[in-house]
Amino acid sequence: MLRENNYPSRFINECERALSTKPTKPTTYGFVVLPYVKGVSERIGHLLKQQSLQVSYKPQRTINSLFPRLKQQDETDSPSSGVVYRINCSQCEFVYYGQTERSLNMQVSEHKKALLMFDHNSKLVCHVHKCHHHMDSENVEVVGHEAHYHQRLFLEAWMSVKDPNAGNDP
Repeated sequence: MLRENNYPSRFINECERALSTKPTKPTTYGFVVLPYVKGVSERIGHLLKQQSLQVSYKPQRTINSLFPRLKQQDETDSPSSGVVYRINCSQCEFVYYGQTERSLNMQVSEHKKALLMFDHNSKLVCHVHKCHHHMDSENVEVVGHEAHYHQRLFLEAWMSVKDPNAGNDP
């Protein structure tokens, strides 16, 4: 094909030689990632390469670590993860206790979505639809902070049992 397109014979011979000889890959016995310290890492890397180890260098500081985080944390969202919260009904004494590991704002928005979708599994949604009431989603109160899941579940259950107006399952 190359001859038919009038390529020089020298170029054709080099291509044939390159295709016929398989490159010999040096045998390596492992792979090492070293933190890069100017002057030191190169010496250690050279010694390791002599021992048939493949060496790669990792910077200690990355470009990302040099820039501060520009997004400021919302003041209302700062203590809102790992919490037990209470949502009151705006027309009666009904109270709903919940817990979340995530952002409280995200959890409240999911309660709002459950109301729109009429999620029968939610006690809060059932109360709102059955009684034609509204939940007071603007005044959700954090009643406890707990980072550990099981302890947070216990705190939620304890608050629900302690409050006679709670609509949660006992």
